[in-house]
Amino acid sequence: IQLPKSLARADAIITDSEFIKSEVHETLGIAESKIHVVPLGVSRQFKPYTAKESASTMKKHNLATCKYLLSVATLEPRKNLSGLLDAYLMLPKKIRQEYKLVIVGARGWLSEKLMQRIKNLVSKEEIIALGYVSGSELHHLYARAHGFVFPSFYEGFGLPILEAMASGVPVLTSNTSSLPEVAAGCALLTDAWDSKDIAQGIVKLIEDEKWREESIAKGFHMAEKYSWEKCIENTVKVYAQVKSL
Repeated sequence: IQLPKSLARADAIITDSEFIKSEVHETLGIAESKIHVVPLGVSRQFKPYTAKESASTMKKHNLATCKYLLSVATLEPRKNLSGLLDAYLMLPKKIRQEYKLVIVGARGWLSEKLMQRIKNLVSKEEIIALGYVSGSELHHLYARAHGFVFPSFYEGFGLPILEAMASGVPVLTSNTSSLPEVAAGCALLTDAWDSKDIAQGIVKLIEDEKWREESIAKGFHMAEKYSWEKCIENTVKVYAQVKSL
């Protein structure tokens, strides 16, 4: 209730994507001139790691001899993990046996049914669920993944796809909200509401070597443009503009 009033009184508003800027302008009627887009940054710890460098993390999570697709997300409806599970289970058994789906993320709201489903699939050895992991482990889990899958329904930015790109991993994500903006032509976009489309995208992510090579190269270059230093610098510039008013 108070947010629209607070935004109306603000001299400047910072968003992390053009998508959110448009939503604030169109939904709340805030002048675009007051809204400044300052993208988030990617930690330089997200980078390619060799098998030797990642060995302890892979051993800890029983992934040393396993090819896998990674998804990193809080376990909540917005992240569309149920749709991802539907899509993964549509894949031919041969693909699922060769490429396990590894889900990383803490439990979020309205997650009871999802948690039970994940538990059942883990018990059948269909997928691997690691829950919350440390930052250091996450860096290595990204880097050793065969692909990153993130078919979220809605994101204000979508930092995980840049973390994957910085790690040298090809990305599949959704064609909705801020995700096409952040992916910037470097990821495979699918319909978050269509599990069959996601499944077809996963097959391409795995099998299309030419696309994989191009996507990895473009994504790595794209991720280099985002840094926390630049984020801080641009945030300070907005404060300086407000101070000069």
